[in-house]
Amino acid sequence: MTRTDEDLDVDRVLRAPAIEMGSYVGMIRKPTTTDHVERYGVLNTMSSAWRIGRCINRAKLSNTIGTVTDQIIDELGGSSAAKLLFIGKIIGVERKLLKGHSYGEVIVEEMPAGKEDERKVAYAPTTQGGQLRVPFKNENIYAKHIAKDDNETFVAMVPNLIAILDAQTGKALRVPEFRYGVIVHVLGITALLRWTDSPRGLEISGLGAFGYDIPYKPLGTYAKLRSVVQEFK
Repeated sequence: MTRTDEDLDVDRVLRAPAIEMGSYVGMIRKPTTTDHVERYGVLNTMSSAWRIGRCINRAKLSNTIGTVTDQIIDELGGSSAAKLLFIGKIIGVERKLLKGHSYGEVIVEEMPAGKEDERKVAYAPTTQGGQLRVPFKNENIYAKHIAKDDNETFVAMVPNLIAILDAQTGKALRVPEFRYGVIVHVLGITALLRWTDSPRGLEISGLGAFGYDIPYKPLGTYAKLRSVVQEFK
């Protein structure tokens, strides 16, 4: 395994004893250089996670959870870098566990808005009405809007990040937390350019890597993540 050219080969070898035999499996990766990380890594992800968490905590303290998605979008660089894709209620969840992967689909349907649901928002959903279907394999793969006239539109897809947020808390729902009746905001966040600006990047991170033959559709313009260390040092 120390001589393999593909991480996928290592994953296959380690997954077999872990999943099929029930063994514990660990892996230690060799150290890398700072230059290699800066060239090929996704930088400041911890800073981004910290900022999103701060948005949620501030919204709780200021009683503005209703607009926490807008606050997260602003923190991530604005509407060109992140988009509110859909607002609705989970009406269906299908899931199964196969060889350590969670497969399935979550279905979100728009809810009629009443006066008690009105909120002052900076960013309206990019799609409204009908349903949004989000298949997943451990992570959310794409978001497909199905209008009331059955017209289908792909509104977001990997390698862009698709997050399903609990509207009551602002926190992202993980696969085991998808359940009927939860009100959610579906958020799309643009991926780093090195994943989307080359055929090789899309080959290993796009829909083709999950077995789908669907052309890539850009979500927006990537905004460089700010370092918390550099900002507050």
